[in-house]
Amino acid sequence: MTGMVTIIFRILILGMPLVSGAAVAAPTIIQGNPEVLSGDTLSIAGVVLHLSGIDAPEKGQLCRVPSGRAFDCGLVSKTVLLDLTVAVSVSCRLTGGIRENLPEARCFAAGYDLSKGMVHTGWALA
Repeated sequence: MTGMVTIIFRILILGMPLVSGAAVAAPTIIQGNPEVLSGDTLSIAGVVLHLSGIDAPEKGQLCRVPSGRAFDCGLVSKTVLLDLTVAVSVSCRLTGGIRENLPEARCFAAGYDLSKGMVHTGWALA
């Protein structure tokens, strides 16, 4: 079922608050083909996620080379994340954190940590 988006929800029984009776949700895993929105943001199955632990340049953010020439480094960082995710399914585990009003997730493309990959390429800060 390649290309099929799978969302797996699990509920923890242990750790359930005694007073409210509500279960505490375990980390959610979201899998599928991503739409890359920026160098640190992607969407899978309509869920927009921020890659955990990194900050990449935003669209329109200018960077300058020593000669003074400016370029859109947000576009370049987005392109790098596109390269890291092309033609593979991405699996993300929500961390419970929130950054830029989006849920944070640890995401992997074919076992490769996307946050670490973006930092390694130099197009995101940890």
